[in-house]
Amino acid sequence: MIKIEGKPIYTDYIRLQNQEQFVVYPPLLHPDDPRYTLFWSKEFKKCIEGTWGKMFDGYRYMPGKLYFYKNYFLIQDTDANKQTRYIRPRTDDIEWELAYMALEAHGFSGFLDDEYTSLEIANEMAEPTDLILQRYPEAIIDGKFKKYIPARENIRKLHDKPKGRALMQNPTWNEFILGTRGGGKSFSAAAEIEHGIIFDGTTVYNEDFRRGKLTSEYLVGSADSDKSSELCSKVRASIEAKTNPNFRDIFGIWGNPGDDDFTPSPLFKDMTGSLVSPNKKNPYRHEYKVQLGGRWVTKGTNSKLYHVNFIQSNDLWD
Repeated sequence: MIKIEGKPIYTDYIRLQNQEQFVVYPPLLHPDDPRYTLFWSKEFKKCIEGTWGKMFDGYRYMPGKLYFYKNYFLIQDTDANKQTRYIRPRTDDIEWELAYMALEAHGFSGFLDDEYTSLEIANEMAEPTDLILQRYPEAIIDGKFKKYIPARENIRKLHDKPKGRALMQNPTWNEFILGTRGGGKSFSAAAEIEHGIIFDGTTVYNEDFRRGKLTSEYLVGSADSDKSSELCSKVRASIEAKTNPNFRDIFGIWGNPGDDDFTPSPLFKDMTGSLVSPNKKNPYRHEYKVQLGGRWVTKGTNSKLYHVNFIQSNDLWD
């Protein structure tokens, strides 16, 4: 922290190096190729649980949502010639800071393979009770709490080696971002929503997720529906881009619409419903129909996005 003209200016942003190590371009493999399943299983795991990269003299943790944002979310960009196109976003220090803030707000409590913990209970209790031992075994070693490190410090520090996936066992908090227009806040929010819909809100790549047993709900609203509608449209645009062959090199789309073996990106989800506020009765959701045994059956995880107008406060509840 420094002062300019007597005003404090925050300067302690994280330092980054070699971000190219986190960029991936999916191989164009036919969905029947065993390598296709192997590759995308690893990518799903990184998008959900995050990944680690070598930076300077240690290792930095990249949250799964930031990995997804960097590789599998599209934003609109206008170049010097005033041409607008969809591109992959950059991830500068501010995007990492936003991702770390979100991770802390969602309850980050340490890393699975770390000798330290950021579980708040470990900073509040001298000894773990039997219930704590059963509920938070990742924060315990030899019947004692691991040494406590505050979540904010633990997330941002360089570690001596990769420490596994992030644990999310602390209480959740509100997160407030105040910034200028054009700073990318809405794209970060849209990526967070799309991530929650595609991965059904999970923080662990496990059987419950793979079998479609999980679901998530998101609420977008504002006093001005035009602003929140713009955010919703960014979510939809990025989801639908995962069926567009123009982006096959980014999303791993096989073939072209109309081909017998055309396959959208594994990250694509069939969505139905409306994004027009209020949409309580017909939310934008992961739902589709398949024909089984001569009848149409509804499938999908039902992860959904509600859109409301906060001035009309009964939008969601009527």
